[in-house]
Amino acid sequence: MALGSSTISWNNVNTLTERVALPRIVDQIFRSNPTINKLWKSGTKLGGGAFITQHLAYAEGPGGAFEGMEAHDVSERDQFAPAIFNWKHYYVSITVRRADELKNSGKPAFAKLLTAKMKIAEKTMRNLLAQGIYSDGSNVKEITGFRAMVTASGVYGNISKTTNAFWQSKLDTTTTTLSIGAMRTLMGRCTEDSDTPDMLVTTQSNYDIYYGLLQPQQRFASESMAKGGFTSIMFEGRPLVVDSHCPTGYLYFFNTDYTDLISHEDENMRFEPFRRPFRQAGRSAFIYWFGNLTGSNCRFQGAMTAIAN
Repeated sequence: MALGSSTISWNNVNTLTERVALPRIVDQIFRSNPTINKLWKSGTKLGGGAFITQHLAYAEGPGGAFEGMEAHDVSERDQFAPAIFNWKHYYVSITVRRADELKNSGKPAFAKLLTAKMKIAEKTMRNLLAQGIYSDGSNVKEITGFRAMVTASGVYGNISKTTNAFWQSKLDTTTTTLSIGAMRTLMGRCTEDSDTPDMLVTTQSNYDIYYGLLQPQQRFASESMAKGGFTSIMFEGRPLVVDSHCPTGYLYFFNTDYTDLISHEDENMRFEPFRRPFRQAGRSAFIYWFGNLTGSNCRFQGAMTAIAN
């Protein structure tokens, strides 16, 4: 908007929104949820392609002990089966009615109005992505979430879990009363040498139950999660955190080395400037995200699914 004037310059509004407001919004979207925050730090941004492809190592290659000039086995073996994921498209809109523009035409008033609109857009996108990462994949337009990834059957990434044991996650569907022993058992099932879950995520109710199981001297917190603003308790050296979007009764054991929140490099919270819609009194802008949640080794992921509160 023009300085010292009641006339709004929408070119300036678009420039300031994209350069100043949007980076703050993007930061808040990815940092305000503990699960997304963890995945975003290790996430990947990709360019084009009809699908997102994850290559999976599930068989050992040729090799072994040898002596002297003994010939080596250099045969090619089928080590990789690509998992295929569709891109998912999300948007939020920011609309300023002409009447509100006129009522808030002074610079301070309009800046306050726009700030409120952007906060709503931030919260909306944040919730859409957070809900998406726990989806079961039944809505083909949504992110292919953890309830599709962490299963023992069905099809995930175009690969059948039912017929491929290497692609099956570790589930505890019978434990209804949370106990440290049950958690220890599932952690062991999800672990192979140094490959082990590095983050546990659950509901507030389950978090409170686990908190009550610990002695006061055992209630250590994760320093890295605390720096991110998230409360946690440690379980065998891994942070256990609350995510309000985690489904009721669930306690997830995530190995984030094999999980990526993929964003398209050209549509990672892209801002579409304010424009006047046809036959409407107002202006609308949009924020777009294009990507998906992908897994590359489901057998190191686990979940307890039936905890009663």
